[in-house]
Amino acid sequence: MAEYEYITFSDGEVAVLTLNRPEVLNSLNAEMLDEIHQALDIVRLSQSIRSLVINGAGRAFCAGWDIGDMGDGSRREVVDVLSDMLRVGQLATELYSLPKPVVVAINGVAAGGGCGISLAADFRVLSEDAKVVFAFINVGFVPDTGTAYFLPRLVGLAKAKELMMRGQSIDAAEALRLGLATKVVPAADLQEAALQLATELARKPAEAMQLTKLGANGSLEMDLKAALAYEAAAQMGLSQSAAHLEAVAQFTRKSRR
Repeated sequence: MAEYEYITFSDGEVAVLTLNRPEVLNSLNAEMLDEIHQALDIVRLSQSIRSLVINGAGRAFCAGWDIGDMGDGSRREVVDVLSDMLRVGQLATELYSLPKPVVVAINGVAAGGGCGISLAADFRVLSEDAKVVFAFINVGFVPDTGTAYFLPRLVGLAKAKELMMRGQSIDAAEALRLGLATKVVPAADLQEAALQLATELARKPAEAMQLTKLGANGSLEMDLKAALAYEAAAQMGLSQSAAHLEAVAQFTRKSRR
């Protein structure tokens, strides 16, 4: 297993990736992004890992890109800015397309790119004291890490514009009301709640889980005809899977009792 400086990563049926720069609220830098990509490659290729939890060490989930890593305030070379944005964009793509369910456990603040990471995941479990801060506009940036793509799809265009264009912060209760949070739990229960959800997902049939995630994500870009064609192709393949055949056999045995 690789050794990491800015994350911790453990693999099992449920893999856990912890952003581990607590002294800067787990802000992202280039080295951390490299380590996250390495860990996601392991998750993607592993036959034993069935789901992933992402959390943050210390008192925050992730405060976005490390402003201190951007230099002394003078203009940066545009090629460096482009390189950084392509890297965080790749992170959003990898999380969204990962063929296994991703659960994010948000403690404290998720701001800027930390929002994008959480929105690219499949499920978000928040502690009662968590805050989601759409801070990009406040530092003269546009939303990145996929935020402007994912947020309107979760809360609607009008609300997404309000959150992003006003640079708003919402608490856990509001995130739950808007549909951004899967559940909200006391801070002491956050990690257990995220692991329980990830374990539940890990024990579902893996092939069906992968195709369900792929189909749900793809449906946002498909018309009805394409969605129905996808469903038919997926069912055709899954009809021969061991998990489906065993479920049918169990149902048949029970019905004959």
